Amino acid sequence: MTTQLPNSAQQLQLIWLWSTIGVGMLVAVAVVSLIPAPDVGVNDKLSHLLTYFLLAGWFGLLARSRIDLGWTVVALIAYGMIIELL
Repeated sequence: MTTQLPNSAQQLQLIWLWSTIGVGMLVAVAVVSLIPAPDVGVNDKLSHLLTYFLLAGWFGLLARSRIDLGWTVVALIAYGMIIELL
C-alpha cells in the first residue's frame, strides 16, 4: 500500500507560493477571529464551518502524501482549538 497521493498533488507547481497564501489565510482568520467585531447577523457556527472547511480543503490539496494529509488535519484541529481558547 502506497502513502502517495494522486499525481495532481505531486505535480503542483510553485508550492511555496500556495503554502504562503495558505499561511496568509491562517493569519487572516486569526486576526478576524480575535478582534472585536459588531454582530452582522451571520450565524457563528456556519461561518466557522465554512472557514475551516475552506482551510482544510486548501491545505489538503497541498499535501504530498497521506501522512502529510493526516498531520494537516491534526494541525488544523489544533489551530482551531487555539483560536477558540484565545
